[in-house]
Parts: sequence; structure tokens; C-alpha cells
Amino acid sequence: MSELRIPNESKAYRDARDALLKDEKELVEKVKAVAAKRRKLPDGGQLKEDYVFQWANDGKVGKPVKFSELFGTKNTLLLYSWMYGPNWDHPCPSCTSLMDGFDRTWYSVSKDAAFVAIAKASADQINAWAKHRGWSKISLVSGYDSPFQADYKCQGESDDMQWPVMHVFRRRGEKIFHIVDSRLREDHLHACREAGLDVEEALNRGQFEVCHWEDAYLKDGYFDADRMLRTVEEAYHLMTGGTLD
Repeated sequence: MSELRIPNESKAYRDARDALLKDEKELVEKVKAVAAKRRKLPDGGQLKEDYVFQWANDGKVGKPVKFSELFGTKNTLLLYSWMYGPNWDHPCPSCTSLMDGFDRTWYSVSKDAAFVAIAKASADQINAWAKHRGWSKISLVSGYDSPFQADYKCQGESDDMQWPVMHVFRRRGEKIFHIVDSRLREDHLHACREAGLDVEEALNRGQFEVCHWEDAYLKDGYFDADRMLRTVEEAYHLMTGGTLD
């Protein structure tokens, strides 16, 4: 099948590699077909409330900002909740690595979607860590006084039990809809029920698909940049059908 050859490769290797290549191509086509179905999903549940956060970026640390204002001029919002509790000395190393990448490649997403990172730590804590890491591009907010993380299953039983979650929200007129996140399925559905959403109806209509964060951007327990970028692009594909060029 393939014209490529590796020096001193055996026929057995080439035959097996060509057979695997065929399977890989079929898998890519299947992924594309599933992504196309995602883009046709109806709107998810309407945002529970217009949550109020605090900015954590230089020049506006502690100033209030409403959820609806995070969209700016965009209609799609990628909201990444990273693991940094109010009583933690330092945030999660894996989340920090992700945030390093987001800050360096912010332009790839911000052309067509708003991107904001939220943590449960205070605005001052987040700002201090951002300065330590050299983050200067991405928008940072604190959910210290907000129930958002609890409502949308970004944490466990306490504010210091934080989980990494990528949410995608779509604004249509005066309404904001929750499209997808990356938590465990049953935990996510339970949180949605607690928030007053009609989960059974949404399931019957095929509106939910939940992915665990280990599948989203970890490989063998370590951060995988390529997998993370694929996750972000799929989230963007979900709403726009476009590419993050």
C-alpha cells in the first residue's frame, strides 16, 4: 500500500504497517463523521444564572465581571476551569502546563471564540501565579465567591476539591446554552439534575456527550499537547464547523 520504506525493514513489518494504516484511515473518517453529528446537536441546557466572577488579570484584579460579559464580541465561549483551590499553596502542575500552552497560543482560539480560564482561588492568588508563569494573553477570572464551579461540576464536596473541566457555551440572542464539558458522565449528569436541568429529555434528544479529562489531554498519565489541541479544536468544531488555523 505504502511507497515509504524504512531502511532494513522486513516485509512482515511493511505488511503489518500497511494494514494498520488502513485501520487508521478508517478511524479518521469515523471521527469526522461523529464530529459532524456533534455539530448538528440541538442547544444544550440554558445557563442557570448570569454568574458574577472577579477579574484576575493585571489592571483589573478583583473587579466584578458577569458570565455574559466574558463572550465579548464572540458568540462562543470556551471556559476552562483549572485546579487551583483557595487554600492551595500552588495550583495543579498539569493544569499549569496546559495554561502555559493556552497563553502562548491564545490567538488560535480567540479569532473565532472567546477563551477564559477560571479557578476557585482568589483573584490575587491567580494573578500572582500568572505573573510567576508569565501569562499575559489569556483572560483570567476567579470563581471564589461564585457557585459556578459547584453547579457545573468543576469541583467535589469542597472548594479545595477542584477538577479540570473544559466547558463550551454558545450565546444565542439573550440566552446562553451549555454545549459540552469534559467530566465523567454520571457526575456531570447528576450536577445538571441538581442545577434543575431536564437531563432525561436532553439524553433522549442526544444532546450530551461527556469526555473524561484523561482522554482529553493526558497520555499514560502525562500531558499530551497534541491531544489537548485536538480537544480544543473539536470543541470549536462543535459550534462552528470551522478550523483553528
